[in-house]
Amino acid sequence: MTSMRILFAAALFVTLGSHARAGEKRLREAARRFIREGDHDALVEVRRARNAAWPVLEAIASAGRRFPSAPTGRLSREAALTHDPDFSVRYELFVPPDYDPATPHPLLLYVHGTYNTGATGMRRILPGFRESGWIVLCPSSEIRDRGWTFTAYERNMQLDALRDVQKRYNVDPQRIYLCGYSRGGHASWDLPLRRPGVFAASCPMAGGPRIRNIRFLPNLAHTRLRAEYGALDEKGLVWCVRKALETMKALDIPCTAVEHPDRGHQFPIDAEAIRAWLEPLRRERLPRRITCACSDPSEGRSFWIRLDRLETTRAELPAAGRGRLVLGGEEVEVVLRGVPIPRGFRDRPDEARWAYFVEKADAYKAWVEAEVEEGNVVRARTKNVRTFTILVSKALFDLEKPITVHVNGKRVLRRRVSPSPEYALRFLARSPDWTTLYVDELSVHVR
Repeated sequence: MTSMRILFAAALFVTLGSHARAGEKRLREAARRFIREGDHDALVEVRRARNAAWPVLEAIASAGRRFPSAPTGRLSREAALTHDPDFSVRYELFVPPDYDPATPHPLLLYVHGTYNTGATGMRRILPGFRESGWIVLCPSSEIRDRGWTFTAYERNMQLDALRDVQKRYNVDPQRIYLCGYSRGGHASWDLPLRRPGVFAASCPMAGGPRIRNIRFLPNLAHTRLRAEYGALDEKGLVWCVRKALETMKALDIPCTAVEHPDRGHQFPIDAEAIRAWLEPLRRERLPRRITCACSDPSEGRSFWIRLDRLETTRAELPAAGRGRLVLGGEEVEVVLRGVPIPRGFRDRPDEARWAYFVEKADAYKAWVEAEVEEGNVVRARTKNVRTFTILVSKALFDLEKPITVHVNGKRVLRRRVSPSPEYALRFLARSPDWTTLYVDELSVHVR
């Protein structure tokens, strides 16, 4: 009789285990179907599984995205624009012949100069990267004779091309780098300043950050920068680059300056030296302390912090006039912004005027500086922010305990977060970076 009971228990154990494995398989297939196709029924199935879905979702995130075989060599493609679906961005792409879809690869986004195209940029930078196993991406400007516009539209064109490549190829999110010359040099300052946390490093050449953007330099805390320029270049550009580098050192942000004392705007591109400098650098996966500064909520995301509502009238530079610009193939009217100019301003020396703009523009921004401390405590300082969001991950927080948030010296929140399988699955479906799985979020109201 005892033997029969043992056999029955063993059979029951095997049956239950078989059912559990079958259930996990169904959940895994449903989760991947939602990630791949956005299937609503698959989302409902994962939602109903509740806590049973967590091992499946964590295993999917840990394994990384699956990529099919894809073309290699020199390619030309187009990507739809996120904010203007009637238009697309053309880009040139180089994929190494030994590309392996199962292996994450480093990627260089190179932004070309004025009067050039993505194909021209590819010819200039590729010799230093062709044999290195890197993917090289060179988007084209829609208007060849226009310089960098420092607009969200222009930034989105580059990032849309990058996202399109990330959907097709296995790109390592910790090894995405930025580089450019002249117009592309301006872009190589502008993009990491306005979209922090994306690039591991940036190498602007013969370009500057623009005076009004120096206020966003804290966003480079987790992006290494190598600025190369000619000392005889346009006077304002050189002053702006030097001022930015000086400010970064004062903020204790690592930066490298390569100055050509006898050159102006033109100097040879040493692509191999750029690659050698970039290769050992990696983006920090999940820093415990971050700063995010912006003037528009669409650019207010850095790692696990997202700025949602700003004191807009204080975060944006005041309107100073109107101008016209070609965007999306059409000429549109845009608002020009700047700080108020006092009487006699134009009679001041150039350096005094530039320093005035840097000083006055610094007040016009919204920012959050936040740190996760031991004991599930977040301490944050803010300026011109009404609400911000903390993206919660098991890597930073103990979800068995409540999270306490202090803002500007006052405790504003203490709450336990229950991980949401639906939230995590939606995150996996839209994010190209699965190295950190966010399981829910906390909205913080600044008093």
